[in-house]
Amino acid sequence: SDQNLCIDLQKVVLARRADLHMGSVLTGLDLLMALKFGGHKGHLLYLRPPTAYGDNPLGAGNAAEFVGCSPERLFQLSADESNGYTVHTEALAGTRPRGSTPQADRQLLQELITSEKDRSENVITGDFIEEVFDGMISLGILRSREKETNVSRNSDGRTPKIFGSLQKDENMFFVRRLRQLQHICRLFEGRLAENAIPSDAICHLLQNLHPTPALNGYPSTAALEFIRMFESTSFDRGYYGGPFGYVGRDAADVSVAIRSALLTDISKTSSSNDRQNDGVAFDGGSTRVSIYAGAGIVPGSTVESEWAETSQKLGVLSSLFPPSPITLQDSPTPNVAWATAFVEELIRNGVTQFYVCPGSRSTPLTSALAKATRSRIRTVHAISVHDERGAAFRALGYGRRTGRPAAVVTSSGTAVANLYPAVMEAGMDGVPMLLLTADRPYESRDTGANQSVDQVKAFSSSYTRWFRDILPPSDDVPISVVLSDANHAVTLSQRLMGPVH
Repeated sequence: SDQNLCIDLQKVVLARRADLHMGSVLTGLDLLMALKFGGHKGHLLYLRPPTAYGDNPLGAGNAAEFVGCSPERLFQLSADESNGYTVHTEALAGTRPRGSTPQADRQLLQELITSEKDRSENVITGDFIEEVFDGMISLGILRSREKETNVSRNSDGRTPKIFGSLQKDENMFFVRRLRQLQHICRLFEGRLAENAIPSDAICHLLQNLHPTPALNGYPSTAALEFIRMFESTSFDRGYYGGPFGYVGRDAADVSVAIRSALLTDISKTSSSNDRQNDGVAFDGGSTRVSIYAGAGIVPGSTVESEWAETSQKLGVLSSLFPPSPITLQDSPTPNVAWATAFVEELIRNGVTQFYVCPGSRSTPLTSALAKATRSRIRTVHAISVHDERGAAFRALGYGRRTGRPAAVVTSSGTAVANLYPAVMEAGMDGVPMLLLTADRPYESRDTGANQSVDQVKAFSSSYTRWFRDILPPSDDVPISVVLSDANHAVTLSQRLMGPVH
């Protein structure tokens, strides 16, 4: 049962993905060069598969590249000075960011190395490696390690280990310090037996050492099942975390593909139907960069700390791209700043299709959309539609086809009433849709102004899932209120499948 599965787990590593949409074509080699000459240490990875692997909604035949700069070696097998062969591997688990000052850096280092939770997470991985080495010793692939003092074994050599126990030599840990992160690390070494065949050792290590608890958790079978049940419902890890390196007859060097990303050329993955839909073109080319990161969940973990850890790991690659040049401080008026933040939040929540109708009162929204489309070429689409009724039905068709809401932007007055037929159909058929209708501030309502109607709950609740009269810009109202409204509107439109005004 699910309950027993959770009870059996001592550690599980959950991952997430962040998608960055580039306004032009970006190649994996460009990203690799930025990693190499940007001060990032690790094993550089590059793969150009014939088709993209994973949950790409655009289908097969994708133009994709997989790149990374991994700090973690899975294993290395090489000849040593005594004409034998040595296996090197490591346990890399436990993470903190680097500090912004030398004092803060030392404080974070001390916090990491003394954290019982992080040390326990590393020991679980180390115990797993020792277990694999013990199996290789019993098979005659590795020499006995009885004389080694830096490995932990039970006194009788037969009693099962308590994975993650901190009854260990304090000097076995060290911290691997990278440009943006630092990790607890522990090295392992084993020598091949005199009659062992190197290629057999390589095959055994690939089959038994990957994935380590640093990548999926422990016990491995229960952790993998947990990941398939809960994480894989949202995305597929694809190549992330896979073994990357070279394998020869008597040598191998394999790393774990973390700190990695999949680059997909969206312009080459779109079907003809997508190209023709609502006039959206992909001829100019654009790239989606999907960045992956994970964190180990053990006793003592908290939601906040693990989410922050994955954000820090995602930042290793996302920091290579400059932030958007558009800021709220650049806005000429409070209305424009308010509308810009609102539109940006809609886009962040997955609303990328907008149908804009003419009108002066909705100018701040139109201006914000113009900026968004320029900074996200081929990703955010704003289409001018002169007829409000037609705009609403185009949004209805988009929502029906994709299952995601499109937004209709109108001015005040009878323009709002022209949306009603599509709103009724969307409400009855369960089609998500957002209606953004501009209005006057509270103090200017009911004053007899031209081209204005009462918009408050203008559409019957029989057809709409939620109505919100957004507050105008004010020093007394934090902008987070507007962002929360935008987030909630998208969520309700998708979960309750219907229009939100």
